[in-house]
Amino acid sequence: MKANIVETYGDTDIVWNKIYGEHTSKTPTTLIVFNQNEKGYASFITGMGLIGDEKPVARIFSRLHQVEPFNNYPEPVFPEWRLFEKKNKDGDRFFILRITHTFPVHNDDESSISWLYTYPIIRDIVLALNNKGVDSLCYLTVNLMQEFSTTTHGTINENQIGVFDYMNHEEDIQLITKYPTKNNVSHHAEQALKEDIVMPLPVWAFGSVFKNFCRNTIKENITVIGGRDRNTFVNTETQETLSWWMREHYKLETDHEKEKYLTVLLSDLEHLTKPLSLDRAMVEFGGNEFGE
Repeated sequence: MKANIVETYGDTDIVWNKIYGEHTSKTPTTLIVFNQNEKGYASFITGMGLIGDEKPVARIFSRLHQVEPFNNYPEPVFPEWRLFEKKNKDGDRFFILRITHTFPVHNDDESSISWLYTYPIIRDIVLALNNKGVDSLCYLTVNLMQEFSTTTHGTINENQIGVFDYMNHEEDIQLITKYPTKNNVSHHAEQALKEDIVMPLPVWAFGSVFKNFCRNTIKENITVIGGRDRNTFVNTETQETLSWWMREHYKLETDHEKEKYLTVLLSDLEHLTKPLSLDRAMVEFGGNEFGE
């Protein structure tokens, strides 16, 4: 029986699945990242739809992770970030990183220490994935600060995608507007977004660290930004727009049934009378596939 392969980089331990085998070879790979706790859950549902029924190929642990001190028996929730593998229609390899928790960003002086708990983990992950051939990064997110931004900051609607190229960070965000589908053909228009967008950690840190620590020739380093509707608990239209863009840009298959299932499940969580973390709620209401 083969044992798991454990690699340690700085503050981070990466446990590769024992049956992953030859897939750990160095192959040109795109890393897609999403944070499951973003408001509106558009990036979470989209990311989980991309993962589908795939099992993790690696589990990422760190002493800097913000893990709750208590857990439940039976059905404990997992404390790690998880890495999945997916291939598109052309056979290109993708790693999908599901971030399950991050150090909170505050509106006071405490926010300055967020970097101390964020940067080392991202650095270690990028260093580890250098050996697997990762040469592209896509951070999937939404305009998280839109509801707090001033009139001088840009707005992204729910049927729009903002694409920021971190390798050319002086250039404007490219704004892609998706129009209703006609005869199963997608229509969209592109324009430059002249206003700034404010992004919190860990979003911008991934682009910055990847640009500086990736040892492979970088093909792409982008942040894909959806709109944010603060009036809805689950931003369905934004999620559909993000999913559409990922299919168009990367030729990845999406598990639409999983997307629909999670949309309904998360909508029900809005009416809970007791506070639950997303992972605990997923286990209690979503079944074993979300547990340890």
